Amino acid sequence: MNTVEKAKEIVMHIHSPYLQIYPDIGNITNAAVAEGKDVLLDLNSGFGSLVAMHLKETKPGQFRDMMYGEGHVNFSEAIKTAWTMGVRRFVTEFWYQENDDWKDDVLFSRIFISRLLNKEQKNHA
Repeated sequence: MNTVEKAKEIVMHIHSPYLQIYPDIGNITNAAVAEGKDVLLDLNSGFGSLVAMHLKETKPGQFRDMMYGEGHVNFSEAIKTAWTMGVRRFVTEFWYQENDDWKDDVLFSRIFISRLLNKEQKNHA
């Protein structure tokens, strides 16, 4: 399932409080680009059913093995949109690139995402 809109249809059909949506912003960004759609509109289609958001970097045709900032995901706008919808749980994904500087990569990734989340938290304080 590659869009929030598709997931929302199933959630509405099943109609159970136990079935919610946990979108991967990287995957839905790739789907939106491939289908010529707006990823933020897709994200908004899940209003009321999003429980968290998976923050993963992607680029067309590539869904893993890259650092934040190397792909095409607009994390700032995605986090802002999710935050306005009430999402406060975010999961990050760090890819080991088989290099000796992996600790620096983890630190970079943590700082990259923390700055965006802290900014959004301050904007809504």
